[in-house]
Amino acid sequence: MSEPTPDSIDQRRSARIAVDLPVRFRCVACSIDGRAHDLSASGVCFLTGGSAPDLEATDGDQALGEVSIEIDLPDAEAPLSVVGQVRWEADGAIGIRFTNLSVAERRRLANFVILRSHRR
Repeated sequence: MSEPTPDSIDQRRSARIAVDLPVRFRCVACSIDGRAHDLSASGVCFLTGGSAPDLEATDGDQALGEVSIEIDLPDAEAPLSVVGQVRWEADGAIGIRFTNLSVAERRRLANFVILRSHRR
């Protein structure tokens, strides 16, 4: 996986907010519990609490495909369970872009981000 560049960060479509929330990451090759560092309606950056697994070594040049993410948002009892794709990993952090969000998942994420961004 490649590290994000300033250009790729500037091209984000959704505003990100700083968070500190429990996250569970599951893929074919690994299972990681960590903390969300930032969140948007389109993705999450989470910290693994150590070094991130070598995701490139598990699949070579191929993308990992779909990964499962559970984020414990404080707005409800149940975690938000979504599917995403690894976009980058570096220094114990993994960037995930959400894919195939349902209308309800998209609405829940957008509402959470909007409410949190107005609290600043």
